[in-house]
Amino acid sequence: MSSNTGRKAIVTLKKQGSKKDLNLSDYLESFTFTDVAAGSSDSISLGLENINKKFLDSWLPKKGNVFIPKIKLCDWEKDGKNQVISCGKFTLDDFSVSGRPLSATLNAVSAPANSAFTTKQRTKTWKSITVQQIARVIAARYKLKLVYEASKISISSLEQNSTADSSFLNGICEDYALAMKIFADKLVIYSKAKYESKKAVRVIKESDMLSWSYNSTLTGTYTGCKYSYTNPSDNKTVTVNVGKGSRWLTANGEASSEADAQKRAYAAVNNSNEGMTELSFTILADYKIIATANIKVTGLGKLNGKYFIEQVSFSVGGNGGSVMSVKAHKIQQRLPKS
Repeated sequence: MSSNTGRKAIVTLKKQGSKKDLNLSDYLESFTFTDVAAGSSDSISLGLENINKKFLDSWLPKKGNVFIPKIKLCDWEKDGKNQVISCGKFTLDDFSVSGRPLSATLNAVSAPANSAFTTKQRTKTWKSITVQQIARVIAARYKLKLVYEASKISISSLEQNSTADSSFLNGICEDYALAMKIFADKLVIYSKAKYESKKAVRVIKESDMLSWSYNSTLTGTYTGCKYSYTNPSDNKTVTVNVGKGSRWLTANGEASSEADAQKRAYAAVNNSNEGMTELSFTILADYKIIATANIKVTGLGKLNGKYFIEQVSFSVGGNGGSVMSVKAHKIQQRLPKS
């Protein structure tokens, strides 16, 4: 990264349906964009100066409004080129104004505008179907485009019992070591293993980090899994073992067959092992470092290696400065070993 003192971050905000972006430079006190790999919604939070009371009048938002924020990084690289971070689409879920001083706060999440995705309890039996087909039905229900980047996973029967679609689908993804997130009117489901195999987008040196912390633990990390389920044909309990070694995870849940139970067992142990080594750090904003990307870390001795980014929080201050906080896990060998 360049040390150019002329660099500046500009936040623009466009309300869906309007023709132009609103430059917030004259009003922005703080902006945070949190980008997550899976498990929760992306979010934005804006602190705004309201001295001219526009956020009490013509700019007063309504709950459910959809906003499209962007971060423009001006003169950020050595070549002086500008870079734009497209944050996605966000539905307003909280807005407040106060005085004095006159100010406004806006919070929004990447969930669909139709709140039934996270709130409406549904009961349904899914039969002879794949994970992708289930996701396609649910995505269509909320006018989302499905992006599916994983292998075909067949399910003979699965109960959705008084569960919201978001929780139900996220649970399926966890059962098979997949991940799910909403981005820009897309429902994205991907294989964690496939994404971890991608090339690193950046090399991050210890000297690039403004601050950092590392944690490693053996608690909750395993070399194999014993997974028990009830055989739907005869109602008997069946246990399958995957992996080997001395540290075994014991888990139980649904499965339609022994092969299905093995997939779930591998997923359970791999999900648990993701937290074995975690690195958190803060650096100057970088448009290439996003949740779901991989980075290569150097300058940390035996902690060096390839890491998968779990979460990124971009912060932009009223002076145009921008830093990002990153949470990542070190990529380990997944089971089964190839």
